[in-house]
Amino acid sequence: ERATGNNVVQTIKENKVPVAFLAMLLIQFLLIVIDRALYLRRNVRGKLFFHLFQVIGVHIWLFFVLPGITHTKFRDNVAAQFWYLFKCIYFGYSSTQVRLGYPKRIAGNFLMKKFNYVNQILYRM
Repeated sequence: ERATGNNVVQTIKENKVPVAFLAMLLIQFLLIVIDRALYLRRNVRGKLFFHLFQVIGVHIWLFFVLPGITHTKFRDNVAAQFWYLFKCIYFGYSSTQVRLGYPKRIAGNFLMKKFNYVNQILYRM
């Protein structure tokens, strides 16, 4: 068995949350909240600068900070590679949004378009 497999099992047995994982989780949550706020305000320029900051930050985190914390190179860290892959897909889709702009009209909840008791019950479920 590889050394990283032993580290994962040992971490689970110790019942501790790794600091690097907790930091990545909190930062990711904060980035989602900021991205949603920019979307609701339809701030395309803000989203552009947010993405520039995020691209630089992701690369600094994954290639310099995280290996320093975990003592594992990026090429050996499969979880970081998957996170990087998903961030790249997100950047690709989101860059289309920055290039084309936000839609003029955002479709609301289809259950609230007209009021009746069926829609009200389904909406509350």
